[in-house]
Amino acid sequence: MGLNCVEHILRLGNRVVAVSSDDVPAEARAEFATLPGELLIVRADVTDAPRLREIVANSGVEVLIHGAAITANDERSRSEGDRVIDVNIQGTQNVLDAAARTGSIRRIVYISSAAVYGGATFDSLRIDEATPPDPRTLYGITKLAGEMLTRRHGELHGTEVVAARLSAVFGPWERDTGVRDLLSPLYQLSRAARSGTAVALPEHDAGRNWLYSRDAASALARLSVGALPQHFLYNVAPSSTFKVEAWAQRLEAAYPAWRVAGGREEGGALSFDTDPSRRRTTVSNDRLQAEMTQWPRYEPNLAFDDCLSWLDRHEDWP
Repeated sequence: MGLNCVEHILRLGNRVVAVSSDDVPAEARAEFATLPGELLIVRADVTDAPRLREIVANSGVEVLIHGAAITANDERSRSEGDRVIDVNIQGTQNVLDAAARTGSIRRIVYISSAAVYGGATFDSLRIDEATPPDPRTLYGITKLAGEMLTRRHGELHGTEVVAARLSAVFGPWERDTGVRDLLSPLYQLSRAARSGTAVALPEHDAGRNWLYSRDAASALARLSVGALPQHFLYNVAPSSTFKVEAWAQRLEAAYPAWRVAGGREEGGALSFDTDPSRRRTTVSNDRLQAEMTQWPRYEPNLAFDDCLSWLDRHEDWP
């Protein structure tokens, strides 16, 4: 998601300071160099508070988008819960403290997750920003904590603060960085199709409101560099859903030598959800649409076309 934000905001002609614990891939660097904005890349760990203070103090930026997090599954939550909390909660506080010390940051956008809704994702008729949060995972708990820290920071320091609750993202620039345990099934299928690896779809897939990365980036750009948002919380999620099978069919057409396996015995099972058969609640994005025209731009077929075109141009992408 960070790479998509950098790309979109550079395209708008802005100066961007990209801070990450890993390096920006060479392919992304080369593409970003063709865009009208100015990019400075800095390596740092979000748990290194002194380093963050140094970066923010010397960067000259006015807007801060915070997205550093470990998206942990149950296994990592059991074995590395302290590390997840250190990055997702203490790391967020480190970023906020760095912003407070400079006094130059006028707006902070916190990238949150629909995981904060937890049980409401399956038990409600409809989700909007007034739906009480009910996180059921360590990741969702830390994201809710990050929202609350960000809101309190705004109250204490008079900074404009916004939290964007993203649904599950897929699309250009997705890669395995080691901090997201369940990569999107669309990324997994794309890798399988390009390598000719057999993979089996889940037997039952109720569909999900998969968010195209370019739509996510445009929403985050609007909340960060646009006019002052009217609210603190925004659902950044399409209200419509689609099944993974739809993407698999497009890949089969694009890569004729590859076919989805007929069953688990013929290929590795696609793993992306603890229970993909559970029907998910419709998520309202009315609040965001009231402030953005023509959002989301990419309905599923248009997203598929754009993503396939991107894959064609990036044959060596991981």
